[in-house]
Amino acid sequence: MSVRYDVEILADGAGYEFITSAGDIYIAYFTEFILLDPFEEELSVASFGFNCKRFDEEQRLRHDGWVKLTIIHIIKEFFNEQTENAILYICMNKD
Repeated sequence: MSVRYDVEILADGAGYEFITSAGDIYIAYFTEFILLDPFEEELSVASFGFNCKRFDEEQRLRHDGWVKLTIIHIIKEFFNEQTENAILYICMNKD
């Protein structure tokens, strides 16, 4: 028995999708983010993000530990393929 959701690569190859047992749809993605070093040189890093479209807004606060494990799996797969890379994650709490 799996301890995470099945992950599919999006048709355009730009991210990953999984659907929770409650019907919520998660999209996880990596994008390029440019930083400037102290010498004004550009550094390219990967930025990680995800979105959730809730199936039922009333169950919004329902905890689902498999979501965390699935996102961890996606990030681990990224590092398996990008062994010399790092990621940047900026947490915003708008919702």
